[in-house]
Amino acid sequence: MDTTPFNAASPVEPTFTQIASRDWAGQWRHHFVPNDPDSSHQPISDWIAMVEGEMYPLRATQTQWTGGEFLTVGLEYEEADSSAHYHANRMIQKFEISHTNVAEEWELTIDNPDNSKYTLLFVNNQGAEPITWRTDEISKSASASSFSGIVDWWFWKYHRSGISVTRTSYDADGLETSDSSLTVRYVYNVKLSKRING
Repeated sequence: MDTTPFNAASPVEPTFTQIASRDWAGQWRHHFVPNDPDSSHQPISDWIAMVEGEMYPLRATQTQWTGGEFLTVGLEYEEADSSAHYHANRMIQKFEISHTNVAEEWELTIDNPDNSKYTLLFVNNQGAEPITWRTDEISKSASASSFSGIVDWWFWKYHRSGISVTRTSYDADGLETSDSSLTVRYVYNVKLSKRING
C-alpha cells in the first residue's frame, strides 16, 4: 500500500510498501483472529491513518498453485476517538477498487471455412520441460461454443482459467456478415478470465 493519497488529476507512480502478508491459506473468517506474535507473517496490518475523501493505492498479489484458490482482502475502519468494542462506532465508508490486470486474449482466423478439419497444438514452456497438448479435430466451420468446448480444457487444466469465445463472419470485402453463403472468413476471439504466463 502507498499511504500517500492518490491524485487522479496529476497521477504519479505509487511507491508500495508491504503492510500485510500470509504465507499459506487461512480458514474461513480467520481474519478475525489477531496476529500471532511468533508468526513469520502478518496477515493483519497495523492501523493506517488516512484522510477522509482521499484515495489511496492498494495492491494485492496472490501466488496461484492448484485447486480452487482465492484471494480475499478486507478493510476495517476505526472511527477516531472510538472506545469499548471496536465496532461500537460505525460509519458508512466508500471503498473503490480498480486494477490494470489485462486478461489473456487471442484470435484465430480461418479462411475459406468448410467441413474439413484441423487441430491446434498448445505448448507451455513455463516448467522445466515443455508441456504440449493437441486438440481433437475441429471443424473449419465450428460454432463458437463447439470451438470453446474443445480448447477450454487446456486453459482450465494448466491455467485454472475459463474462456469465452466469439466467432465473427466476414465476406470477400472484409465486412461482417450473417449470411453463411457469403462468408469467406471466420475469426474466433478467445478471451480468458484472467492474465496468464505461458
